[in-house]
Amino acid sequence: MGNKDICGILTVVQNEVMKPLVSLLGVVATFLFLWGAIEFIAGASDEKARSTGKLHMMWGIVGLVIMAVAWIIIKIFQSFFTNSVPGGPLCNIAF
Repeated sequence: MGNKDICGILTVVQNEVMKPLVSLLGVVATFLFLWGAIEFIAGASDEKARSTGKLHMMWGIVGLVIMAVAWIIIKIFQSFFTNSVPGGPLCNIAF
């Protein structure tokens, strides 16, 4: 990590922490949704199993939405600190 300006730090945080974390949590949310769908279908005759499946599917969708919003926030910060935004060359701030 020889680059100690703010863009270097943000790039390391994004590539080494945020991308793997968002990807992992996205996989978990997808698994939760699919598990809920299987529970819902398998428990078609049991009201309790269907409601549990619905709940798992709902939380899976909530997790996927949270991961999408986190990814959008990462992209907003990334564009804010690059030269592509007028008045946004904040990458030259060194620590």
